[in-house]
Amino acid sequence: MIRECVGGSGASVPRHCGMKHTYLSISFGEHTLALPLVEVHKVARMVSITPVGEAAPRGMLGVVNLGGRVVPVFDPRSRLGLPSKAMDASDQLVFVSAGDRLIALWVDEAGDVFRAVIPEDSEAQGSAPEPRIAPGESVWKELHGVAGIVTLEDGLVVIQDMDAFLSQEEAQLLDAALDALDMGDAGHGADNEVSR
Repeated sequence: MIRECVGGSGASVPRHCGMKHTYLSISFGEHTLALPLVEVHKVARMVSITPVGEAAPRGMLGVVNLGGRVVPVFDPRSRLGLPSKAMDASDQLVFVSAGDRLIALWVDEAGDVFRAVIPEDSEAQGSAPEPRIAPGESVWKELHGVAGIVTLEDGLVVIQDMDAFLSQEEAQLLDAALDALDMGDAGHGADNEVSR
């Protein structure tokens, strides 16, 4: 594991750690996902989330303020059809690129950074043995928005395809929800501001 690539709560992820084939595990309950590290911008402590209207995309809880920027927050549990839970002060927000947008994911914990490779990747040939990524549909045919699945010591980890996180319809709903917000309240509240 490449633990030095993750600073603690509130730390930015060093850009030198955003190398190809490197992922950050995130956990919520008994479930673990992995995000491409090159897409991860920051891991921060939980703050208050300013709610949005009913027309928000599935799993969107509201918004937080990151250095004056209004960032939508999503609950991966909801998006995977899992039961939600009460927020806890020890929970974390992982700021990550989803296509051309910056979003935050509400997680119990940002975990380890690990490397994994696609077996056919010629760059990976001849390197030290690392976990291999299998296509997501090889395990679950109906799985969408998944870049692959890798087996680690703790079990199977699903790698989220952040480019496919939001459908076109969800992106339109997100735009409408953000447009309907009072941006003054959403962007400058003391309770929802993430420390830089």
